[in-house]
Amino acid sequence: MKNFHLVTIILFLSAEHFPAISQTQRDTSLTIREAVVSAKRTERSEDVPGAVSLKGAFAGELPSFLGETDIIKTVQMLPGVLAGTDGLSGLYVRGGGADENLLLLDGAPVFTSGHVLGLFSIFPDEAVGELTLYKGPVPERFGGRASSVLDIRTSEGDTSRLHASIGAGLVSGKVHLDGPLLMKGRTTFSASARGMHTILLEPVGKMFKLPANYHFHDLHGKVTHRMQDGGKLEAGIFRCRDDLHYKEGDGRTGALWGNDLGSLKWSRDWEGRLASVLSASVSDYRMAISYEDPQLPASRYGSGMRDMTAKADFVHQREEGNRMDFGAELVLHRFVPEDDTESGKDARTVLKGRETALYAGNRFAFGNRSTANAGARLVLSGSDGKRWISLEPRLSASTSVSEGLSLDASFSGTSQYLHQISPSGIALPFDLWLPVTRDTGPVKVWTGTLGAGYKDRHGLEFSLEGWLKRMDGVTACRDGVLFIDDYRDVGRYVASGKGRSKGLEAMLRKREGRLSGWLAYTLSRTERMFPDGSVHGGEWFPYRYDCRHNLSLAVSYKPGGKWDTGLTWNYTSGGVLDGTFRLPHVSRLDLSASHHRRLRNGERKWSAGVWNAFNRKNPDLAFIQSDGEEGPGSVKTVSILPILPSVSYTRLF
Repeated sequence: MKNFHLVTIILFLSAEHFPAISQTQRDTSLTIREAVVSAKRTERSEDVPGAVSLKGAFAGELPSFLGETDIIKTVQMLPGVLAGTDGLSGLYVRGGGADENLLLLDGAPVFTSGHVLGLFSIFPDEAVGELTLYKGPVPERFGGRASSVLDIRTSEGDTSRLHASIGAGLVSGKVHLDGPLLMKGRTTFSASARGMHTILLEPVGKMFKLPANYHFHDLHGKVTHRMQDGGKLEAGIFRCRDDLHYKEGDGRTGALWGNDLGSLKWSRDWEGRLASVLSASVSDYRMAISYEDPQLPASRYGSGMRDMTAKADFVHQREEGNRMDFGAELVLHRFVPEDDTESGKDARTVLKGRETALYAGNRFAFGNRSTANAGARLVLSGSDGKRWISLEPRLSASTSVSEGLSLDASFSGTSQYLHQISPSGIALPFDLWLPVTRDTGPVKVWTGTLGAGYKDRHGLEFSLEGWLKRMDGVTACRDGVLFIDDYRDVGRYVASGKGRSKGLEAMLRKREGRLSGWLAYTLSRTERMFPDGSVHGGEWFPYRYDCRHNLSLAVSYKPGGKWDTGLTWNYTSGGVLDGTFRLPHVSRLDLSASHHRRLRNGERKWSAGVWNAFNRKNPDLAFIQSDGEEGPGSVKTVSILPILPSVSYTRLF
């Protein structure tokens, strides 16, 4: 009974609830909704090749799913990044897995990124000030994940006056406040809340007789105080929750999951060109499944993890163009992969891990045209009674060849000392986080990049970058494993292997004027292999998100006056299911328009949009089903997201 939750959720998502739009075929495709934002100059964030910075305030300019602005869907539209092709959330960066990305909210790690099984982001767009995605060489101050870092910084609030906004769409309502607190000009606050309403969803659920009820909410708050000595103190909290209730016959299943975190940061610029940032955070992710049936004993299953992090970062600006970064970090992991209560029996498995890191790096300037970064991160980790040590080099260089034209190159190593395990083969919010063990070991990735960028006098930008990655220690459930019964002996169920990925990214952008947007293309190949033969016979096979071609177009047009319009189009060639089934391509067009009007005490905004304007039946879920004892099996797909209109209203004060 303790594994009943996986079966229940899969049944809830299966094709039987959508018979009119299900289909069975040998190959099929699946994607999720993406959105795009405009941004400032992105290709050279902190002189790191491949880094992309985006302003959260631009997230509402182009189409969004059901009117819900989503910064994560925005990131999924960037070159080198794929969305999960199973209808759920996830970032798959340059061949890496969803668990190989470090998501930071004001420096604190977040272990989930989406609501409604990934259709909406958990991050309130009004609270997001800026985000940076590091998908190539990661700066030395970041560690703990193998593929990328998504660093999200929230806004601090206005120092002079109070601002407020209230919004309502087809799915949720939200409110945001920010402004001065106590001492005007010295202390500010920012607070956001969003909750799902049932005005639309409840009638739809009754129409299709769906045996489920769903709710989510987010809460975010931040207080910033500027001290007289020049220091700054920041305190933040964040909470997100998803609540699902499912009924089948006399049985009732309840699922609750979410992330809580708190962070505290003190920063100061000292005399002598030295700056310091001291920070601490606690992030807790939990999920719980309960099952009740009059004919059976009640049962409960849960899992989760907690990270406690303390960090000290220092920057010494020695002279113009030359800067040294150094610091230390301590992370304490606590994993609860199994918390089962059945028939009065309470069984809990608690696993622990620890990471201690020291880092240093230096930025050098060579004249007015060239820069180089050289550094390393030393990591000592311990779990399962064993210790690991890793030295991660971080090297990059950039040079200006001529006016507007630059070249760059990089080489970096990263390591990861935890895994996310998905026995069901479907990425659900109930996947388990586990520490590395003697059998699995850490994930280690080596990445090399080579790129070029060009910007003309009229605001057109073009970037081209290629990458090559080698991965060791990647994990997968062994063939035939559906459930894990002993988390202290995870090596019986999980195999450790190798991976390789290579790709080429191109991006053309116009970011100024009435007509702005970008065209991005990624050509890539991703494979994995498990030498012990327990996965796919020990041969190299295409990884699930090995999508060779990914093309995205985003156009924002502002004709002037009170109107804004937007268009996005995305094409993704088919990924791979179970290393065997190559899925067809996915294509989708989204449209939006917004009307603004100034009022005596603020502004109001009406927005309307059409998602999947051509009503293309892009499968959102895919399952392998057997054709018989001797048959090779087939893929069953479900399309649950047809053409969807949306409307939303926002009032700003």
